[in-house]
Amino acid sequence: VAGEGAGGNYNALIADDVRDPISGALPLRSFACTIERAAAAPTLSYRPFRVVERQAEAEDIVSLTLAPADGESVHSAQPGQFLNLRLDGVTRAYSLITPAERVPDLYRVAVRRIPGGALSGRLADLPLGTIVEAQGPSGTFLLPRRNEFPIVLIAGGIGITPFMGYLESLTGSAQEPRVVLYYGCRNGATHAFASRLADLAASLPNLSVRTHFSRSREGDRCDRRARITAADISDELIRRRARIYLCGPEAMMDVLTKDLLARGVPGFEIFRERFRSPEAPVESNGSPRTVRFARSGRTMTWKPQSGTILSSAETIGIGIASGCRVGQCESCAVQVISGEVRHLTESPGALDGLCLTCQAIPMTDLVLDA
Repeated sequence: VAGEGAGGNYNALIADDVRDPISGALPLRSFACTIERAAAAPTLSYRPFRVVERQAEAEDIVSLTLAPADGESVHSAQPGQFLNLRLDGVTRAYSLITPAERVPDLYRVAVRRIPGGALSGRLADLPLGTIVEAQGPSGTFLLPRRNEFPIVLIAGGIGITPFMGYLESLTGSAQEPRVVLYYGCRNGATHAFASRLADLAASLPNLSVRTHFSRSREGDRCDRRARITAADISDELIRRRARIYLCGPEAMMDVLTKDLLARGVPGFEIFRERFRSPEAPVESNGSPRTVRFARSGRTMTWKPQSGTILSSAETIGIGIASGCRVGQCESCAVQVISGEVRHLTESPGALDGLCLTCQAIPMTDLVLDA
């Protein structure tokens, strides 16, 4: 379904003023609607994009502007979504930092150089004109541009990126919610998008930006010289049932979530975006398992030290589609024909016989439809 300014989210087609005041639910069954067949949605397959601009945003963060190299238009995105980028067979997900629905035929992403990273360092240093493959936009970490409740954004380091796309999508309309951004980084050298955030705060009347430096240097300017804590969120925002969005290191989000729950924030009003999988030990005393890939006709022996099904398959040259590698985008989902798996992180709802290979390990011998 689709509607003006609402994309394909059916809930967004109905005005917020008819929500149940207690549950926030919409009385969908009491609304009549006309259903028409929509045009076929574009296939989000990998496409070639050319790097047309590269800009340093902090000492370890670079933004890349990508233009389609196949002559086609870019697909529209929602604030908070990401692209899967692929270079020489290595794929990683990167949040879009461009405004939703108001962009020419360009995408922008930000990349943090990670020592020993499989892709980040190479992307950050790509010469202009280089072709990379991109798939998307994808992702369910969606941020509302219209909401009766305040929006609190808490970012740590490179976790600012999904929020940049959101803030760039705001227009200053009175219908937009009050937004408070808490942004934590080490110091002024690692403070990404500092100038742009200042411009946005000056131009958007509903936006407040509060910067925290954990290891500030002499001359650094910030709002607080400390890490972000749940105590930094005002009582007024919590009383008004602010929706709280977290993106940053897993440990930071774990502590904030725990402390926000202790302050009475309902768990269903806290949303998290993960950039890396939480550490989850693979049982080292498990038995080797045989994993057969029915479609490709390949078989491998999985061992506890092999890691996830996806990573172990890649080491022997079995290609499985993947994206975020943290169990959210579901790009790596494959059908389990026989056998059982365990996911190292909480799976996103019912999988109906699928497994997320980036988070799954075999508990028995397996046959997968891949």
